[in-house]
Amino acid sequence: MVPKYSYWCKHCDKIYERVHSLSDEHHQCILCKQKGEQERVPSSFYLSHSKFYTTIQKPGELVKQTIKEAKEDLKISQADLKDRTYEN
Repeated sequence: MVPKYSYWCKHCDKIYERVHSLSDEHHQCILCKQKGEQERVPSSFYLSHSKFYTTIQKPGELVKQTIKEAKEDLKISQADLKDRTYEN
C-alpha cells in the first residue's frame, strides 16, 4: 500500500494530492510545474490498494470523499466475510 500525500503549492496557492512511497521526493507542482514551492500538508488515510488518482479538492471535501471510500471498502469486506463458511 502506497501512502497518499497532500501538498500545497505556494506559487499557485492550490492543494493537490500525490500517491508515492515515503522514499520518493516530490519537488514540482503537478498543476503549475513550479519547482521548490511545495509544502506537505496534513492528509487523510488512503485505504484502497488499486485506486490511483490526483485531485484538487478543498480539505473538507477530501475528508468527506475519504470517509465515503472507507465505508464502501468496509461494506465490501463485510460482504466477503458473510459469504465465508467456517468449520469447527
